[in-house]
Amino acid sequence: MIINMEKLLSRDDFRMQTLLRNGSICCVTNCEKQAVDAHHILNRNLFTESNEFGGYFLSNGAQLCNDHHYQAELTLISVEELRHYCGIINPVIPENLADDQIYDCWGNLVLDTGFRIAGKLFLDEGCQKALKTAGVLWKFNTY
Repeated sequence: MIINMEKLLSRDDFRMQTLLRNGSICCVTNCEKQAVDAHHILNRNLFTESNEFGGYFLSNGAQLCNDHHYQAELTLISVEELRHYCGIINPVIPENLADDQIYDCWGNLVLDTGFRIAGKLFLDEGCQKALKTAGVLWKFNTY
């Protein structure tokens, strides 16, 4: 397990510091739009089982324009892509996730085949809506 001693921020500090990264421009390559959303790379509710409530760590934040924030919520931009765009090399990982696995932003395990295994938030209404809108529910194993 990778231990990251990054400081847990308040919600307001998380938003401010994330949005100020890269001159307040969306982090996605070749996007010149203003960053308006501080997106949790891994959903903040994945951090509720520890003292890291809310996942308000700078390395769990991506500054995004409206369009890319929507795509990230739909899992159409991967967690790894967002970290790359933001230059994050030592992310904070929730205790209930393995640091050597790949997850979508909702904490669902992404397999090498592209299929996914439901995680803790899979049945969450927001997760279900996002995955349905993105057209990726078929990628989940049903067992």
